[in-house]
Amino acid sequence: QLAPGNAAARRGKAALDRLITRKPEELIPVVKIAAARRVSAAPQRELAPRLRVAIGATASGRPVTPKAVSVRCSGDFTFALKAGGQTLARGRAGEVWILRRALRGPGFELVGPGSVRMAGFNSAILIAPVDAASDTLILDAVPSAQGYAWAARKDRELRETVEAAPLGGGLALFNDVHLEDYLYGVVAEEMPVSWPMEALKVQAVVARTYTYQNLDRFR
Repeated sequence: QLAPGNAAARRGKAALDRLITRKPEELIPVVKIAAARRVSAAPQRELAPRLRVAIGATASGRPVTPKAVSVRCSGDFTFALKAGGQTLARGRAGEVWILRRALRGPGFELVGPGSVRMAGFNSAILIAPVDAASDTLILDAVPSAQGYAWAARKDRELRETVEAAPLGGGLALFNDVHLEDYLYGVVAEEMPVSWPMEALKVQAVVARTYTYQNLDRFR
């Protein structure tokens, strides 16, 4: 990021930009997760507020909107319309399903194993494990940190519910999750799990405090 008003930095960046032919995420291999895991829910998670957290965001804080995303789960999982709750399809453990722009006509489509089109949709849908306390979802190769030097694509393993909402020709992705379950992911993302336990505890306290102070941004 450039310091505001730094003319020399802007000129240097413009000179370097002309030499760059590939995006950072094109040079970094996709970080893969072999299989979704069964987990234990956070103790007393129902007492904590629910959050709606963007999955992948740009440097400006806007959600990334891929035109397609694939999803799998450690157990059975469902796809349902957010408005009204109508179930569109049900997947089995380990199956790979794809949400994408419709190949024919407007809107989006849900594609099951064997490239079979299962349903179309034009509004937000919810993807959730049948056993939300024990199973996790994996979204494959989601763009991450777009606009930063460490931009990449990586698999994201998530607890509870994923929302996929049509936005600007792509799909904005959100994790609908209790705060305490959210901490399992955010602490490991912000600090290596190999660090001392006391450091991890402090990071959990900081992340929890920050989230409580900014709840309106997570809903």
